[in-house]
Amino acid sequence: MIGAAYGGDSGSAVNVLSQFAENGGVRLDDRNPDARGLLTHGAVDAETGLVPLPVVFGTTVAQAQAIANEGGFCLVMVLANRDPATVPPAPETDACRQADVPGIVQGLAALAGDSEVALDWSPPADDGGAAVTGYTVYYGSGSFTDSFPVSATAATIGGLENGVTYMFTVTASNAAGEGPQAAPVSATPAAPVRFTVEVSVDGGDWFVADGYDASSEAWQHQVGDLPDGQHTVAARLMDLGMQRGSASVTITVVHDADGDGVGDADDACPGFDDSVDVDGDGIADGCDDLIDSDGDGVADDDDVCPGFDDSADLDGDGVPDGCDDDRDGDGFSNDEEGRAGTDPDDAGSKPRGPTCDQYPPQGGPPHCRAD
Repeated sequence: MIGAAYGGDSGSAVNVLSQFAENGGVRLDDRNPDARGLLTHGAVDAETGLVPLPVVFGTTVAQAQAIANEGGFCLVMVLANRDPATVPPAPETDACRQADVPGIVQGLAALAGDSEVALDWSPPADDGGAAVTGYTVYYGSGSFTDSFPVSATAATIGGLENGVTYMFTVTASNAAGEGPQAAPVSATPAAPVRFTVEVSVDGGDWFVADGYDASSEAWQHQVGDLPDGQHTVAARLMDLGMQRGSASVTITVVHDADGDGVGDADDACPGFDDSVDVDGDGIADGCDDLIDSDGDGVADDDDVCPGFDDSADLDGDGVPDGCDDDRDGDGFSNDEEGRAGTDPDDAGSKPRGPTCDQYPPQGGPPHCRAD
């Protein structure tokens, strides 16, 4: 729509120009009888003020707008018998719209190279109402100490020190000024590595091996958590991207979480050493509910007479025979009866006769007599 810019108070001029607004193809006439004066066509420039446009009789409104846009002017139409200085511009062309600075550039990314970093980005989603005229790259190590303008959406910064991390950001500019900085990105340039070792497992992707030492040709690589079974590990020596040699080896993986030498798949007692079986019952102690070394049905921790049957108590004194010095309870120790030739497991068999004086009962004076 064309809203009229005019000088004076002629309502007819407003009406006529409003009629122009209904159709962008209406011709502009030299003389408008309803406007009580000549209708001229001009443009407003920020420095020179009102200037005429190169339009002739028969030029349509749409054509006048195009001419003004091409020159970067704001189109106005005034009555010739009014003071142009009092005529405000009508915002009908690009130049009439108040532009703002552009927004933040999008997708800023950095790629490090040898003593250089390549940047690329996309234009801002919001150009502020005016075309983006260029960009400014800011960079530095620790802070933005350098900058330079570019017209494209990519730039390469050379002359950087390898091994030093640099920060980068970019701004966009238009006729209204410079927009805000994009979120910084970082990159560390480095010299190219000539020799590398790459590793692949079971025909999968190749990965650069860790810790390759070209001087000793030694390398190592953690291939990851492989499942149990056989796997093929391949390695190749690369020289600036070209393969110089290769080798492969087949390995067998057995996971042993508790380190007892038995693979997890066959572990009878996970988390414990399967080889520790004090009572020899085939159940590892870590999973044995009853560790009974002497097999008497009493756990070792509760065993009164370890190594012997706690239930065997010939004389009923509460001391298992395996730990009872006088199993038959006849008052003579097992050792005494053994020396006298009597049966230590028979209370009726005890030393008699001369042996009583020679082998008195334990714990007191002789209480037997010679027969």
